[in-house]
Amino acid sequence: MGIQINLCADLKGLILKNPEHPTTREEEEALASRREAQLESIALLNQGDFGEEDRGELLKSRIDVYKEALVPLGVNFDGLIGKLREGEKAYISGLEASIKRRKARWATLANDRFSDLVFTVPTKVDPYFWWAETTPILMPRTEVQWRDDGMHVTGSGPKVDDRNGTISASVGAVARFALQPERIPESKSGRYLSSPHVELFGGLVLHAPDTDWFQITGVASCNLFLKQTIYKWLFGPPGSGPKIVAQQSSGRQLLYLEEAGFSRHVEMPGFELIPAVSFTNQDFNNTVTLWADVEVRLDIRLRAAGALCWCDPEILLRHFQWPLQPI
Repeated sequence: MGIQINLCADLKGLILKNPEHPTTREEEEALASRREAQLESIALLNQGDFGEEDRGELLKSRIDVYKEALVPLGVNFDGLIGKLREGEKAYISGLEASIKRRKARWATLANDRFSDLVFTVPTKVDPYFWWAETTPILMPRTEVQWRDDGMHVTGSGPKVDDRNGTISASVGAVARFALQPERIPESKSGRYLSSPHVELFGGLVLHAPDTDWFQITGVASCNLFLKQTIYKWLFGPPGSGPKIVAQQSSGRQLLYLEEAGFSRHVEMPGFELIPAVSFTNQDFNNTVTLWADVEVRLDIRLRAAGALCWCDPEILLRHFQWPLQPI
């Protein structure tokens, strides 16, 4: 029997679960704790070194230096700052309108139809990691829609409004899979390989503003981060919690703009191999379930007023089940 991924969602539709994949109360509590820890670690990764108040003080001190130098020369400094800010607001407003038109055009061009995802319930001799749930990672001003062909992320995305402001945000998902002990294949060498893949379609548009004397260098960047973690659960004291069996990650830059004064569309790569991991049967107990987390994340960095990132027209992420291979 196949399970289409849009059949069961909870937590206001943000987390999607496989209704055919049973979990014990202990496992559900452990998974909830792992979700919270993973999302908290991503939030910490995107946390800035300086808060709004600190950046405000930095901007004020910088403006005071310029003011002290220009006022004696007869420059109407307050009027100059006011005109710069008015022009900046008009510039950002026009930029957003332009990107909306561009996004609408992309939507008409990028109308590919992908096959529905069906996660087959494994048999007792099936060595495939079985999909259990997916937790989305969302940027500001974006939302997730679960459809038969995968996870769709839409929305206008984050935008820097404050002069000298910075935003770090991420979008993607962590999908969890399980391989029950009776389905773990035998390995004569005692070694195993886990090599999943995903598909990532759609695009983003990033804009890095020109830089003036009164704010920091305008930057907009997008990096792709991929990670696989194999682990087992240890329940009850001592040492309860997830026990990592194998883990591997990789990342690469998809787009970097600095002081560009223009926007660029970055196309998603399509088929993408998740970093493979290998391990031995000494790393886990064949009587417990092996869990696998597949994390796919786009890390966005924006700096200076007018820097922004939009879904162009959307992001589509598709996960697949895969076998544990004896090697």
